[in-house]
Amino acid sequence: MGFLLKALDRLLPDPPPPLVFEIGDGAVLGARRSGRTVLARAERELPGPVNGEPGADPLDGLGEAVLSLLGELEPLPSPHAAVLLPDDQTRLALFEFDKLPRKTNDLRHSVERRFLNSLPFESQIARIAFRAQDGANPPSVLATAASAPYVRRCEEAFEQAGLIPGYVGAASAAALSLVEDEGTTLLLKLARESMTMAAIDDGTARLVRRIALPADLATDTERALRDILADLFPTLAYMEENLGTVASRLRLAGRRELLRMALDVLPSELGFPVLPLRQGERSPLTCDAGMLGYIHA
Repeated sequence: MGFLLKALDRLLPDPPPPLVFEIGDGAVLGARRSGRTVLARAERELPGPVNGEPGADPLDGLGEAVLSLLGELEPLPSPHAAVLLPDDQTRLALFEFDKLPRKTNDLRHSVERRFLNSLPFESQIARIAFRAQDGANPPSVLATAASAPYVRRCEEAFEQAGLIPGYVGAASAAALSLVEDEGTTLLLKLARESMTMAAIDDGTARLVRRIALPADLATDTERALRDILADLFPTLAYMEENLGTVASRLRLAGRRELLRMALDVLPSELGFPVLPLRQGERSPLTCDAGMLGYIHA
């Protein structure tokens, strides 16, 4: 369906950056690519909580982890890089309009106002990106927001490793590029403390939801699956009753420990295909769905 969002107030380099990174749950992933072909990829763990207890700030170790990754991604054709931020640090939203403002600045101000009361940080320090969806009826805008201080810390970590993070975006938005353009697909992307649901109807986002998950679900996959179903069923009912569309498939990405169980259990519960989010013949994606979505776009 194409990459939906511009960078968070940054400019896309031309040609697109050869290095793509995704900050995920407890890890940072990197890839060197040529067009849509991944030439090399690697992963490094980031510090985090141990046994549910508060731990080190993952961003404290980000620069060192990225520097270590670069050795496995060589040769590096240029220092330009795209960086995808984790779901728990970004907000993805869909805003509908009776009529889109004609001027870009007017549309930006409208998106900022709609974000005003829904962000877990001050909207005055938000980095916001948005894009109007071509052919959407009613007219709609897909938007993402992140805390400006958080974005800047990430940029600094990559700069310390000698890179130029000219593109900074949201992994959840990038992952949408891997969803089929035909029919109605519900994407379920699982992160450590949240899950993102996006209904894509013939290439257009019709619904976006972000639902917080209890931190202790990471150690109880059966309970996590029950909680997911408790939100899936009303979402599917809402799609049918309010959007006039019925999901023909569910695509899954995210937490590795939940993926296999969900693929086994959900098809019989939902009555339609439940598949891992894939790009071509790749193995099921986990926390690299945003990275591969960006490369595929």
